[in-house]
Amino acid sequence: MKKTVNINLGGRPFVVDEDAYSQLDGYIRALKRHFVKTEGSDEIIADIEDGLAHILHMNLGKRKIVTIEDVKQAIRSMGTPDDFEVGPDMGPEEKTGTSSGKEYTARQEERPTFIPRKSRKLYRDEENGMIAGVCAGIANYFDVSPLLVRIIFVIGLLPGVGSPLVFYILLWFLIPPAHTPAERMHMLGSDINLDNIVRRAEEEIRDLADRLTEWTEKKINRK
Repeated sequence: MKKTVNINLGGRPFVVDEDAYSQLDGYIRALKRHFVKTEGSDEIIADIEDGLAHILHMNLGKRKIVTIEDVKQAIRSMGTPDDFEVGPDMGPEEKTGTSSGKEYTARQEERPTFIPRKSRKLYRDEENGMIAGVCAGIANYFDVSPLLVRIIFVIGLLPGVGSPLVFYILLWFLIPPAHTPAERMHMLGSDINLDNIVRRAEEEIRDLADRLTEWTEKKINRK
């Protein structure tokens, strides 16, 4: 019987067998080396770990222990950095990496930009919501304009049509908010992989820099 290790990945507790732990540890160490000089590297690694935890949790189902096959599948979904060398016995799309003497292998596969709607999860979009993000979340799930969903709710408030207020409050309590990067990507229909995580982190850094520049310019203009 294989030994198991209790770990915390992306804020989620997991029980993994020793082979799975070795594979996962090597993968994360290699990612840290790859992004060490990248701006916002700590945030990127945290988002990647959150994404890995989300994938493992979704694939684990009712099972209690994460196996090496679970980790390999998560790595295939997430992808590997471009600087990993192609091994001599692998195909052009398969890459390998080593960490602390532990080797892992992951095959780069074609990953769609969007996951099927049936695989999306309904979350409240508090970042783009006007009250609790219910309408914005529903709009994301059905890939329609949030304005359209809000108009439908407003029409429902008209006399003789009915009152969706109670229904809205019910959805407020029933639909969880999308807090983590992985949850937001799942909500928006984006694949949880390195490309999307890094792109999102870069956009957030640029947005923060733009806000800081705008705030600085306003302070200067006031003087």
